[in-house]
Amino acid sequence: MSTLEERRTIVVARCGDMRVGIPVDTVRKVIAAPLPSPLPEAPAIVAGLLNLHGEPLVVVDLARRGGGARDAITLASRIVVVETPSQQFGLLCETVEGVRVIGAQDWLALDEIVPGIGYLAASAAGEEQLIVLRDPGTWLSASDVEDLRVAVDRHQSGLAS
Repeated sequence: MSTLEERRTIVVARCGDMRVGIPVDTVRKVIAAPLPSPLPEAPAIVAGLLNLHGEPLVVVDLARRGGGARDAITLASRIVVVETPSQQFGLLCETVEGVRVIGAQDWLALDEIVPGIGYLAASAAGEEQLIVLRDPGTWLSASDVEDLRVAVDRHQSGLAS
């Protein structure tokens, strides 16, 4: 995601202490957040697994990145089901604020500071908090994806510890 179009349509969600902008074209659905089943040996960013229409759905919790903690899942909590070219997963969020269209002039590219980190937006006049926009395909590192594959395989074969 090296450039932004003139306007970006995003779903804004609160994940831990962050407001995250998820490109609307990657969002498949938003569901009430049930408690995910634990997935032993998964990367720390993974909250667990859900059964979504008979298929396993890995649930990612951005609040856990860097050792952060999550507040309890509440009635307001949501799972945003996101699909990238290589995977589908759920993003655990405290709340989903809604859909926003934000002009390119409101985004600040952060790649010069930390390559690959994404963008920040001061999304609308009068809003106090920034929105982080990052390609959902980069939320899991390559090692996270491999560790997750092993954990899911072990879980499905009944070998999880």
